[in-house]
Amino acid sequence: MRGTTTYAIVQDVPATWTAYLEGVKRLGDPAPEGLLVHAAGPTEEGFRVIDVWESRAAWKRFRDNRLPGALEGSARAQPVHTTRALVVEHLLLAERATETRTVHPAPSPIGRKT
Repeated sequence: MRGTTTYAIVQDVPATWTAYLEGVKRLGDPAPEGLLVHAAGPTEEGFRVIDVWESRAAWKRFRDNRLPGALEGSARAQPVHTTRALVVEHLLLAERATETRTVHPAPSPIGRKT
């Protein structure tokens, strides 16, 4: 019998990066129970979120209980976003990745001519 399966989700949301930041502010601390990794950044279409959860059940608890309040008045007013799920069969975390840290991103390449 297998143990709990790690679950990942990728969301492409057609809303502004500012809307994402406002949602994060409304969500507050602490990190959701069962969340292993959260990464987000602006895209040409809005923003992308990549999460890795201990289980699909952990994601569903967050989605049903905490996420609606964070989205109130922002991303919910936007068109439907795309969500892709992945049952994680392999996950490698570097030792330093276990520390909580804030990433200060480089200037966005969006709109920059190359």
